[in-house]
Amino acid sequence: MDNLIETLHLLQQQQRRPVAARVGALNVAELRARVPAPVLAHFDRLTAHGRKAVADVRHGVCGACHLRLPQATACNLAQRHELRFCEHCGAYLRFVEDPTPASPVASVA
Repeated sequence: MDNLIETLHLLQQQQRRPVAARVGALNVAELRARVPAPVLAHFDRLTAHGRKAVADVRHGVCGACHLRLPQATACNLAQRHELRFCEHCGAYLRFVEDPTPASPVASVA
């Protein structure tokens, strides 16, 4: 499922760009052909209303509606076995690993 969500993410990026900026990038038709019809129908329904169809999840928060996801959903996203969507806004969820916090620098006295 990881490849499917990445394909949807690329498709969303390509569709949001102006047509002139799409030259040299992956063709939108090729990306759409890689996605199963029911998933593509939900994707199109969201984008037709001007909403994000694929949202990054950072720190357990949906990047589209900015609401905290249930803990079980956030944990299942890390496993990347199933395609999940936000219970609040309907966007497909793309897990983004949280960057490791930088270690604090000791003050020099």
